[in-house]
Amino acid sequence: MASEKQNKISVIIPVYKTERFLAAALDSLVAQTYENWEAVCVNDGSPDNCIDILKEYSKRDNRIKIISQENSGVGKARNTGLKNITGKYVTFLDSDDTIDSRWLEVMAALAQEHDGDLISLSHREVPPDFSLNSCDAPLLKDFSSAKIVSGKKDCMYTLWSGNAYLNCGIWNKMWKASIVKNALFDERIKMGEDTIFVWSTSMGIKKIVEFDFVGYFYRKTPSSIMNRPHFHESMQGWHARCRKIYGLMKEYKRANFSYYPLFGFTSYVLHIFNAKTFRRLKENKFTVPENPSLLKKTMRKIILRIVWTVTLPFK
Repeated sequence: MASEKQNKISVIIPVYKTERFLAAALDSLVAQTYENWEAVCVNDGSPDNCIDILKEYSKRDNRIKIISQENSGVGKARNTGLKNITGKYVTFLDSDDTIDSRWLEVMAALAQEHDGDLISLSHREVPPDFSLNSCDAPLLKDFSSAKIVSGKKDCMYTLWSGNAYLNCGIWNKMWKASIVKNALFDERIKMGEDTIFVWSTSMGIKKIVEFDFVGYFYRKTPSSIMNRPHFHESMQGWHARCRKIYGLMKEYKRANFSYYPLFGFTSYVLHIFNAKTFRRLKENKFTVPENPSLLKKTMRKIILRIVWTVTLPFK
């Protein structure tokens, strides 16, 4: 690609207790057909052999940078990564996932062709034993089927309207670094921090490019935080989303966009209180706090937050 030199892509990789899958993740990154990238690997105090794996790959490829910190959670690790990137664009790769060899190439081509602020592709969930074979398919050149959303109002509507590809997850997206450098993750939240991050970037986005290319493989492992449905942690994450919606409502009200966060709010009401959630509760698949008063207090907070979030900004 002619403009590879100026279009460096920074890939932030938080690392914690993923020694079984880390090499596969790094192999898939090193195999990228798009060569102008840097990997900012943040070792979040991992107690296993992850740091040794990182050092070995860093010796082989100087595009792989290592930053070590005390264990502080994935939000802190990603924030550390954001503070140390040098690329024009930034994306995220979980250390137990893998990517197609054309992943960065496709995102870079879409960004160049459409000058998008946010590029969103597709992904596929895979089992723990998934193995990514090298891809010999030709590079994609036809992006005519890409969906373009232009204008701040339309972009905000798209991000907040419940589009599953856009308002959930960060690992199928690439942003202009100038937009996300100041949109830090909420380090207090263990679940749902990625959704809040996506919402936080919405005010700066004027063009979204969506393309149906499945190149990110999200590995569902037993240790994945999203596969540990602790009730209190899930409600805490949703509670934080309500707080964030309230804050953005006040901010957007000044820009005449105050009703957009309501779409996100409605989307997550439906998501949290859907049939699947109640079924998991009934089957006791959520780890409910042992103290009934704590559960009652948590639910009361959520209900009060719902009323407060929706009504207060409009008084």
